[in-house]
Amino acid sequence: MDTAPLLHRPLTDVTWIAFDTEATGYSNVTARLVEIAGAKFRFLPGAAPAPTAEAPHPLAAVEERETFQELVNPGIPMPPEVIPIHGLDDAAVKDAAPPLAVLERFFAFCDDAILLAHYVPFDLGIMSFARARAGKGVPRLAALDTSILPKRLFAGAPNYSLETLVKFLALPKTDAHRAMPDAFATRNLFRRCVAAMGDPAVVTIGDVVKLAGPLLTFEQFSEIPHALPPELAIVDDAIARHMDLMVEYRGGSKGGVPRRVTPSHLFAKDGGLFLEGYCHLDQAPKSFRVDRIASATEITAAPDDPVLRNRGNGHWVKEPRETV
Repeated sequence: MDTAPLLHRPLTDVTWIAFDTEATGYSNVTARLVEIAGAKFRFLPGAAPAPTAEAPHPLAAVEERETFQELVNPGIPMPPEVIPIHGLDDAAVKDAAPPLAVLERFFAFCDDAILLAHYVPFDLGIMSFARARAGKGVPRLAALDTSILPKRLFAGAPNYSLETLVKFLALPKTDAHRAMPDAFATRNLFRRCVAAMGDPAVVTIGDVVKLAGPLLTFEQFSEIPHALPPELAIVDDAIARHMDLMVEYRGGSKGGVPRRVTPSHLFAKDGGLFLEGYCHLDQAPKSFRVDRIASATEITAAPDDPVLRNRGNGHWVKEPRETV
């Protein structure tokens, strides 16, 4: 899909859909959908009201339209560690439709709108790979990531997660980590960003893209391999068994120095497939492009060795191995 023709259009000239997905894990490659929701709207012309002491964070005016929300039966058991995040267990989704059926209805709802999501690579990836696993193509839709724009417009936030920005910018409160509330929060965040930029009848999509990064498409994700090469099959095994790897990596600040890595999950972004994990050499979470991993060997762990686990947002904790 060529997104260039969209860039000259003012924000009032298109329909927008703020959306969110919930899933069985952090990977947009291997995790499965459990919920999709979206809120359709159009911007109204006119600058937002000036900030006041009572309303320091005005929102651009919009016309709210239809919404979409469906649970999805992922076809696999719900991992216990994700249930506290979104509150959905096997019983909650057992009567829901499978991913392809729900996606068909969601894409019909989208029509030709531009999508918005907070860290959109996760959502585009998980939907694209659900289609790819079934041998299906992807829709010709463009999406904007709302996670970068606030960094350019609102300095000083403790971090730029959606939940933090709702508090920092005093946006209308919603219940975090369910698809529909997060879709509403994403819509309000974008309205706040647009209010800071000017009249949406004058501000163009190109103006937004200069700050937020390029529009992304489903096609970009469908071109990324969603399976590891045979010689790196051990990576999948190490992720499943919570084992560390010794990785030889081509590139990076340390060059080809072997490094111990605690793997977390695979993630598709920036045109490639990445291994997300904790690098013990750098003592920090790192992304490793899979096509630059020369080799990976599993490190044998002692029975009493703790397990380092990714709990999201760069937070890693040590847990007893017998609890994993």
